[in-house]
Amino acid sequence: MAQNPTGKDMILHENEESYGKKHYLCQTIEKKGMTMEINSKAKKLRIYVSNTDKYKHEPLYQYLARTARELGMSGATIYKGVMGYGTSSDFTSPSLWEFAEKVPVTVEIIDDEAPINDYLQTIKPLLDEQPKGCLITLQDVDVVYIKHGTPS
Repeated sequence: MAQNPTGKDMILHENEESYGKKHYLCQTIEKKGMTMEINSKAKKLRIYVSNTDKYKHEPLYQYLARTARELGMSGATIYKGVMGYGTSSDFTSPSLWEFAEKVPVTVEIIDDEAPINDYLQTIKPLLDEQPKGCLITLQDVDVVYIKHGTPS
């Protein structure tokens, strides 16, 4: 392993040269003992809920993202839908007459299989308690590029 200028560990392929300099082919994210590498297989987890769903007075999507961070997952993205419907609700769309907008929200997390499975075991009991429905999907994905930003 070698270190890049940001101090993150990277896998260095010694036989690769790029204009006389070492060329890093594969970057590794180190987080709580787990690694995710470029050109590796990972899992994409999607959790579909409503923006009005709550857990202990907190938006459910916010709780799900915060829990992912606390468990050391690589990251989470929250997508807010424009309109949609699910098994436990009618078709919802923005209306001028509504005081509170109710729209679908998707929590998306990409990570290795083991952290995804740990996360699912953590959140499933909570989701079972929710009065409204939700949907969870899991897909295989190929990680083709990872670039770290600086913490803010």
